[in-house]
Amino acid sequence: MNPEFVDSYEVGVKGSTPDRRLSFEGAVFYYDFKDQQVSQLVPGSLVSLQSLTNAAKTRVYGAELEINAMPTDALFVQAKAGLLDAKFSEFLFDPSNPASSLAGNRTASSPKLTLAGLARYDIPLGAHTLGLQADGSYTGGHYFTPDNNPVIYENGYWLANTSVALRSANERYTVSLWVKNLFNEKYFVSGLANASLGFNETFPGLPRTFGITATGRF
Repeated sequence: MNPEFVDSYEVGVKGSTPDRRLSFEGAVFYYDFKDQQVSQLVPGSLVSLQSLTNAAKTRVYGAELEINAMPTDALFVQAKAGLLDAKFSEFLFDPSNPASSLAGNRTASSPKLTLAGLARYDIPLGAHTLGLQADGSYTGGHYFTPDNNPVIYENGYWLANTSVALRSANERYTVSLWVKNLFNEKYFVSGLANASLGFNETFPGLPRTFGITATGRF
């Protein structure tokens, strides 16, 4: 196993209106990996094990954008977007087998598009503030393994969350009720191909969950 090296290049910009009601920031980046350490599954007759191997060259292009807006003192809105193109340039999955090249494959868990948005509205209640919030995110389709096995490919999916929070005047105390994955979206967060054992493994994300959180600062 060789150490991993990366040359990283990034250019960004950010700014805001004079009244700070609107702000933005964006960046484009390029990563040039050499000997990137990649997790791989090593099949066996009784059990499959995970180990690390080196991908000779990997190149990653991307861009990110974030916009924040406060149309009124009570309303805050945020939007984010990300573009990613991450592929192996040179990678022999089995160094002893020239036919095992994965050059051109997308890296694992690298969606081409991600989106996120948030809206929060604050309502004064005497010495306290009631905050109503809704947020959501989109994760584009992606592979879970470097060989881009289509059997354990995750299609793009949306997640939505919501919360109601009561905050003290100085935000020293907060009590919030929240719901995550509001629409009970079914999706997977990782996967493994155990072909030698005759099955694949996929690990689901959390279903709809809800709870209450109380915090204090001293």
